[in-house]
Amino acid sequence: MKVGVLCGDRWHPAEVVLTGLREALGENGEGALRETGGQSAREDEPWTLEPLPLQGERSIDSWLADKDVVVLAKLNHVSEDDSAPWLTAEIKGAIMAYVEGGGGLAVIHAGTAGFKDDPVFCRFIGGVFAYHPEPCPVTLTVSADRAPFPARSEGDVVVHDEHYMMDMADESLDVFLTAASEHGMQAAGWSRAYGQGKVCTLTPGHYLEVWREPAYRELIAGGVRWCAGKAGGIDSAGGEITE
Repeated sequence: MKVGVLCGDRWHPAEVVLTGLREALGENGEGALRETGGQSAREDEPWTLEPLPLQGERSIDSWLADKDVVVLAKLNHVSEDDSAPWLTAEIKGAIMAYVEGGGGLAVIHAGTAGFKDDPVFCRFIGGVFAYHPEPCPVTLTVSADRAPFPARSEGDVVVHDEHYMMDMADESLDVFLTAASEHGMQAAGWSRAYGQGKVCTLTPGHYLEVWREPAYRELIAGGVRWCAGKAGGIDSAGGEITE
């Protein structure tokens, strides 16, 4: 499974995203652990992460061509040092065409931010970041029966995170995760079909500790694999990766 990654901006370091994905998808790039009959087994497919060089010479179409799934986890800034928007008409069109043709897009945390002036992209990913209060305790609740992949519903999980307030663009979304705090309750995880492809959005994840929360880590892994067309629940383990 080849995972394309869009990550790294002023407030969301790329290393947080890449480390979180490495640990969610499994150790050493050799596949993710899953439970079968009470025993751990390893998926037989290897996986790699490949960040998109937004300032490089490679075109977006050629970068997308061999990807099983793309993870969007950066706001609409080119890099940590460049706040210019990276979502050009060309890149947006290429990503949407990729998903419509059968690809998958997993949007995590900052991947929902900086797009509210683009109603087409808002509708495409289902909703966009509006604002967040100061980091605080946030209670995550999973509705396993609404998730498009096997998910556990073993009680609420409390994390210290930015509680993203969202402007939802599509009321027909399948919301399987909510986030609640003293500031209210918000949709925090949803899925949708787009053409022949899939989109899954998860809004928590400002801190690496949130990515490492076991219940949320399983949602990340399940969402990424579902978008890539891979079935099954995941018990993940940390490790290294070949990029």
